[in-house]
Amino acid sequence: MPTADNVIQKKEASVSERIMIGVPTPLEPSDLAYLFDEKTGDLRAVDQPVGWRASDIDKTQEAVFETVFNDEGVTRFLLGNDWNIVLRDKHAVPYQNASFIGLLDEGTAVLQAYKDVRYILFVHEDGRIDEAYELPELYIEQGIYGNSVWITTALMGEGLESEPQGPSHVIRIDAQGSESVISEDKVIEQLTAFDASSYAYRFVDGTYKARRGQFLWEGSGTPLFWLNNDELLVNQGRTLKRVNLKESSQDTIGELEKAATTANRVQFISS
Repeated sequence: MPTADNVIQKKEASVSERIMIGVPTPLEPSDLAYLFDEKTGDLRAVDQPVGWRASDIDKTQEAVFETVFNDEGVTRFLLGNDWNIVLRDKHAVPYQNASFIGLLDEGTAVLQAYKDVRYILFVHEDGRIDEAYELPELYIEQGIYGNSVWITTALMGEGLESEPQGPSHVIRIDAQGSESVISEDKVIEQLTAFDASSYAYRFVDGTYKARRGQFLWEGSGTPLFWLNNDELLVNQGRTLKRVNLKESSQDTIGELEKAATTANRVQFISS
């Protein structure tokens, strides 16, 4: 009979989470990365392999687009083992120049594609395609947050080489439709969100606004990542800060070697 001394106890794998922060260093073999533990407040640098870039933090699953032979102008969307969908509308008109944004949910992929104009498409795993939003002439696709696609818009300047102009709009698109969340006189160039009520955006002049329901916070820097629907991670110069909108407070987490541009939640599995 086995005893306590000769029985090997199997340890269950534990999963821990950290916030990974990316700092671009384009002249170096790889960018810098930091890990932040939001429970303890610990911030530390971590080594990354050669070729790793800060933009890898936000990388979505890889998708493939291929031309369908003997059917000119038609593109097939391939994702993993389950998605193999020809991109055309209900009248068999093909969508062209498609790009993959991400997954809205397990059964809905989000694409940009062109037909008569450029659209945000919701492509369903069963083959249905919805034209979720008709994109304006000047826009920035900001990502998927809280089961919604977020974009920001601006107006073209008067000259061919002139800068974009306000007003700038924040647009949120989900399965129920689209809404103009807010309008600003200045041009918005970057946005991050937690859900429909918690979002933050940076203007071209380096200032930003963060909103959580009726709470508003304004400052300078780059809003990187929502830790929850109250707390926002912000990069200000080389300083990393945590802003709490509900409590109208902020605290300094630590100093980075250079300014960060990306952050995301990552999981570590240990046995």
